[in-house]
Amino acid sequence: MSEAAFTSVQNPSGPVNSGSGTQNNYLHFHQVVGSAVRVPVSPPLSHAHLEWLGHRFVPPRGMRTAALALGAERTVLIDAPPGSGRDTAARMLLKDLPDPHTARRLLPEDDGAGFALSGDHVGDADRLLLDLSDLPHAVWTTLQRQLPVLLESVREHRAYLVVILPHGAPVGDELVIHRVTIERPDAMRVLMRTLRAEEVPDVLAPEQLAPAVHAFLAGRPALSEVAQLAPLIGEARRADPGAKPEQWSSAALERLVRPGDAVAEQVRKLTDGGQRALLLTAAMLPGARVEVLHHAHQRLLTAVAHPRDDRPVFEHDDLSERLDRVDVTVRPDGSVEFRRPGLAPAVRDHFWTNRPDLWDVFRRWVDALLRLPGLSDRNRDELVAAFAEQMLRLGQQGQLLDVARLWSRRDEPPLLQAAVQVLGHALSDPLAGRAFRKHLYEWSRDTRMDVWTARVLVAVSADEIATSHPDQALVRLHHLARGGSGQASGADDRLVRLARTDARLYRKLLDRLARGLARHSVPADARLFRAAVAPPVLLEAGTGSGPLLDDARTRDTLTTAWHALIAASGPHAWLGTAEEWLAAARPGDDRGPLLLGVLVRAAAPLPDALDRLYVASLRHPCASEVRRLVDAVQGVVPAPERLG
Repeated sequence: MSEAAFTSVQNPSGPVNSGSGTQNNYLHFHQVVGSAVRVPVSPPLSHAHLEWLGHRFVPPRGMRTAALALGAERTVLIDAPPGSGRDTAARMLLKDLPDPHTARRLLPEDDGAGFALSGDHVGDADRLLLDLSDLPHAVWTTLQRQLPVLLESVREHRAYLVVILPHGAPVGDELVIHRVTIERPDAMRVLMRTLRAEEVPDVLAPEQLAPAVHAFLAGRPALSEVAQLAPLIGEARRADPGAKPEQWSSAALERLVRPGDAVAEQVRKLTDGGQRALLLTAAMLPGARVEVLHHAHQRLLTAVAHPRDDRPVFEHDDLSERLDRVDVTVRPDGSVEFRRPGLAPAVRDHFWTNRPDLWDVFRRWVDALLRLPGLSDRNRDELVAAFAEQMLRLGQQGQLLDVARLWSRRDEPPLLQAAVQVLGHALSDPLAGRAFRKHLYEWSRDTRMDVWTARVLVAVSADEIATSHPDQALVRLHHLARGGSGQASGADDRLVRLARTDARLYRKLLDRLARGLARHSVPADARLFRAAVAPPVLLEAGTGSGPLLDDARTRDTLTTAWHALIAASGPHAWLGTAEEWLAAARPGDDRGPLLLGVLVRAAAPLPDALDRLYVASLRHPCASEVRRLVDAVQGVVPAPERLG
C-alpha cells in the first residue's frame, strides 16, 4: 500500500516486518532488521505500535477536521498526496478514538477467500483502516460503488472507518461529505520531534543541522525518509561522540541518500576476491562471532570455487588483519561489527544488485549457513531477514516462495523457522504481500501436505496474516485444518483460538462449517465444529469482550450450524457434544437456558433428534428445562421470552 510516513522506521534497503507468536518449541516469527535502525516488534496497528508512533507524529493541517468528521460520522475519507504522512495520520485518527479497541486493516482484494468491500467484514466497535491510495482511478471508480454498503455497516456496528483515497480521485455525491483533505506537515518539525522521541541529545535546534540537511528537507522528500534520518543521526553521534551535530547530521544524510557510494568505492579497492567475499559475509551475518564468520566465509569461497591459498597456514594473514581491510572490527565479546554504522545493508545491496550471476550461489550458501554450528538464533534470524530483503527488493518473489517451500518440507528446526520468517517478511512487504497471501491461500488447500509444511503455514497464518487480515487467516487455517495434517499441525487449535477472539470471526467460522456439513463433503468440519462449540469456548470471556454465547446473532448462527451437523450425520457425531452442553447448563446459571435453547431449536425440525436430545437430558439436572423448551417448539406451551 502507500508509504508509512514517519511510522515504521525502515531498514534503508528493505521492508520492516512485524508479527510474533509461538507455534511450538521452535516455530516462531521474530522481527529482525539488518541495521541498528529498529522499530517496535508489535504489529503496525497494535496499541503498542500506535503509542510508539504517537511520540513521533506531527499533526498535518486538516487533522482536526478529519477527527471531528470521524467522531461524528464514524467514517472519514482522507485525500493527500504520496509522501505526506497520510498513512500515519490515518493510524493516529484510529488511535485517538475513545474506548480503546484494536484496529485492523481491510484490503480491496479477492484472492479466493471471498474478500469484498461489504458489511460482512465489520464487527462491533471495530476500528478499520482501508488503504486505497495505490489503486488506479479506474479501479477506484468500481470500488467506490461498494463503499456505501460498508459505511452503513460501520454505523450499524458502531465501528469506525478511515479510508485513504487515491490522491485526487473523483468522489461521488454519496461519499463526498466524508472526504477531508490533509496537508503535509513541516518536514523540519517532523525531524526535530522524531529526534526527541529517539532521545538523541545535543541536537536541539534546526540551526545545528548541516546545510545539506536543510536543502534535503526543502526538496520535500517523503516523510518516511525524514523519519529515517533521525535514528541515523543518533547512530552517527554514538559512533563519533566527539564530533558536532552538523557532522552527525551530514553523515546521516549521506547514509540515507547515497548509502551505496562508499561501498562501491570500497569494493573497487578490494582487488582480492577473498576480501570481497569476507565483506559480504560480514554484511549477511552482522553481530556473528568471529569463528562463525570465518566458517561462513570459507563456505562462500567454496561455493564460488575460489582458488585455495596453498601457502603454509602460518603464512596466511590473521583473520583480524583481513577484517580490518574490509572495515570490520572484533568486539571484546568476540562478535564482529562494521566500523561505520549502517554499512551492512548497503554492502548487501551492492553485491546482490551487481552480481545477479551469483544469486543461485548466494541462495545455496544461505541454505548451508542455516545449519552452521555455532550460529545463534539471532544470527540465523538476521541472516534470513537479510536474504529475504534482497530477494524482495530485486523482485525475486517466485524464487523466494520456492525457497520457503523447500525449507518447509524438511524436518529440521532451523529450516522450518527460516521458512516461517521468509514468508512473514514477504507478507509484510508492501509490494509482495498481496501476491504471497494469494499463494498461501492456494497452498493451504493442498490436502496432501506433509505435517512440517502444514505447521509452517499454520504459524504464518495465525501469527502473521491474522495480525492484519484476520478473515484471510481464518480461511487459510480452515483449509489447513481440513487437510490430512490438520490436527497434527495444530491448525484446529489455532483456528478456534483465532475465531473466538471476535464474535464476527466466530460467526464466519460457523457459517463455513455449516456449509461444509450441509454438503456432506468435508468430514473434518464435524470435528472442527465440535471443537469450536465446546462450552468453554462459548462461556468464557474472550479478548476485550464477554462470552460469545451472549450475542444473539451468534446464537442464531450456532443454531444453524448445529442443525446442519444433526441433519448431516448420525447421533454418534453430535450426541456427545450435546451431552457436554447439557452438563454445562447448570440450574441457576443465566446462560444455561441459552445453551439449551440453541440445542432445542436446532433439533426441532428433526423429531428423532429432538427425542434423543430429551432422553439424553434426563441424565442431567436440566431435564425439566429441556422438556419445557421441547414443549414450546412443538406448540404445547407458549415459547419462553428467550428461546436460545
